[in-house]
Amino acid sequence: MTQIATLTEFLDASGVTWRAHDLSRRVMELPPSLLRQVEQGVRPFPTPRQQKAWLAITFWHSTTAAAQPFIWFAALPLDERGMFQHAAMQHFMSIIVEALGQQPTAHLTESQQQRLQQNPYIFQPDEARRAAFHAQISAALSQEPSIHFEHAEAYFSGRSDISWQLLGIQGIHDMAVRSLQQPAIQHYISQHYFSFPEPIQEALSLALEQVILPSALQQNLLALRTEAASLAARLRLIRCVSGRANEPALQHWLRQLLTASSHSAEQQELLLVIAARCWSALQEHRLLELFFTKLAQNDLKLFITLYKELVAITELRPHCLSLLYQTNLAPSLQQAVLALKRSVRESTHV
Repeated sequence: MTQIATLTEFLDASGVTWRAHDLSRRVMELPPSLLRQVEQGVRPFPTPRQQKAWLAITFWHSTTAAAQPFIWFAALPLDERGMFQHAAMQHFMSIIVEALGQQPTAHLTESQQQRLQQNPYIFQPDEARRAAFHAQISAALSQEPSIHFEHAEAYFSGRSDISWQLLGIQGIHDMAVRSLQQPAIQHYISQHYFSFPEPIQEALSLALEQVILPSALQQNLLALRTEAASLAARLRLIRCVSGRANEPALQHWLRQLLTASSHSAEQQELLLVIAARCWSALQEHRLLELFFTKLAQNDLKLFITLYKELVAITELRPHCLSLLYQTNLAPSLQQAVLALKRSVRESTHV
């Protein structure tokens, strides 16, 4: 095991069956081949956040059922190319190999548990990401959903008068993963979305933003945008439909909101939600330029921070880079681009 250099090499050599999920931006399964390519420096990690790949690794012995798999949550630093930092990966793996040897599923001693807990790359996801991950992995492994699932499914199909306060967060995420193809649930959510108490709208948006909605539900929720009277309501609705952020109807609505927005604080909240949840929408050139123009007018420091975040996303990288070479930008955006270039030059000479 002393020659183990990457996470996938360790898992393969250990004889376990494993799956990987990306928790960086949207919770989604990562093909093993993609993870290996990133480890080998063949391709960049597609959706980094804060220059890290936030991963969930699920594994179990190949000869046993996956009823109670082991799960690691690891945040691994990326270099400027979007590949795993070699030194960080080596450090991470040295801790794992030293603590576990060749048996990652063996019963751990107290000393081994302490060593693993001190691993600086291990993290605990926030409640919503954790619920989304558990909903996805339990469905993928054909496990039963949480005990809260039936109540959530009944509530969002209109078949139950259960108090909304009794709904569990995990149940709502289980429903989003397992039940959205049901016409009754799509219809009920579309018809009653703005009748739900605000805490349920919030919980539902946190669940729906982690999945790709059925096309009909996406269209029906977007049709409700004129009923979103407050900024908070609009942001929740945007997050609900953000899984299909590259669809023209959503891109058009985002352009309208950015164009109409004038209050600085409200505009900044909208910009942050677009960057965090609707990054795919920014592949549309007009929206990309409008987004960065509003960002430049709002907060130069935030402009530089979000540009560096978004340019690291594989699908956005060519679009963001092209912005640096355009000559007909709005004056505020042109000044922000010059400040960004100065910032990059200064950081490379530190």
